[in-house]
Amino acid sequence: MTIRDAFIWATLLDEHPLPAGCPVRPESWRGWWFLATAAQQEALQNAAVPLLAERWADAMEAALEDADQRPRVEDVASATLVPILRFGVDIRLTAFHYGGMIALLAAAWVHGDQLQAWFHHQLHAGRHIGVVD
Repeated sequence: MTIRDAFIWATLLDEHPLPAGCPVRPESWRGWWFLATAAQQEALQNAAVPLLAERWADAMEAALEDADQRPRVEDVASATLVPILRFGVDIRLTAFHYGGMIALLAAAWVHGDQLQAWFHHQLHAGRHIGVVD
């Protein structure tokens, strides 16, 4: 992830550590989630926001680099969010958490302004990011 403001990003990560005993890899969160206390689950949800935001930003950057044409963030945001949603569903992230991901990336990521514009367009179009039917 190409960071626009390293201080903001480091602060966000420091303020939301993974709970004790929680695996670092999102692929392992689901099994841990069901054995965790309510407080540990909430701590994981809070820690997951910047971690998953970073994964999403990495996926968008890779998609932007791999494309033959000159895609924009709005061209790759939805498709790259789909794998991230799977981890969020496992730990019951809500639309609020996904809004937090957008806000974090808007503040710290080099393409954050474009992502925020895409998100606002999605909302005005009546689409809800992070809501699974």
